[in-house]
Amino acid sequence: MEQETTSKKTMFVLFIFIITLFFVFQLFNRDMFKLNDNKPEKIIDISSFSSLKLVATNKFESGKYEDALTIVNTLLKTEPNNEDLIVLKSKIFIDEKSYSKAETLLIAYNSSNFEPNFELAHVYQILQEHEKMIDILDELNKTFPDKSETYWLLGQMYYDLKNYSRAKEYFEKSEELAIGYNYEHYECPYKGLGMVYYELGKFNESQTYLEESLSIQPYGGILQYIQLVEIYISQNRTEDAEKIIIKGLNIEPNNDQLIRMQESLHKV
Repeated sequence: MEQETTSKKTMFVLFIFIITLFFVFQLFNRDMFKLNDNKPEKIIDISSFSSLKLVATNKFESGKYEDALTIVNTLLKTEPNNEDLIVLKSKIFIDEKSYSKAETLLIAYNSSNFEPNFELAHVYQILQEHEKMIDILDELNKTFPDKSETYWLLGQMYYDLKNYSRAKEYFEKSEELAIGYNYEHYECPYKGLGMVYYELGKFNESQTYLEESLSIQPYGGILQYIQLVEIYISQNRTEDAEKIIIKGLNIEPNNDQLIRMQESLHKV
């Protein structure tokens, strides 16, 4: 009888132990999740966060802005003040021509670092608010005097103002700094110089720089596609012109100028 009582006590203790383990597991499992809009959302660990940030960057660079923005917004729920994500989100807005969204985002972030301020200056350059742009770039140049991007943006401003000789000076300075700091994948000075040489009527130089720019970043703007097509047409390189038109239309399917160029080629 005593042995039977001991056995029952042992079973009872074991039962209590199993129940305790179950509740501990449930508590641990709950802590691996956070609630958002009453739905369990898994916390992203460091390795997954870095991987997803890289995926978002790749999506952006390949022109898949909606996919990139979805990932960025998800990651910002975990790290709302992550500067890389803020900058990437602003770049997505800029490429989607949502300039007011980019401006609002960057002003609210209120950083003294280079990247967010450069992107804000970029917004003002596009909106042709040149005084605001120059004020930001002047401050950046005091702290970051060797940044290739700053000179590219100044070159872009003078290009927009049709002061091509001044634009060329800044694009060349941007190229010099980009090469000096081994910015192998920084296409902007090449794009800028290609566009300037085109406007100056130096088509061989323009072709070299535009081809280099597009080989690095094919989603850097439609104007360089149009200019390169016109250069190829002037050289009677109709097959090469057709290839560039198709690539450009993959970026902007409804671009009237590229469509007219394609129709013109087919009539030849």
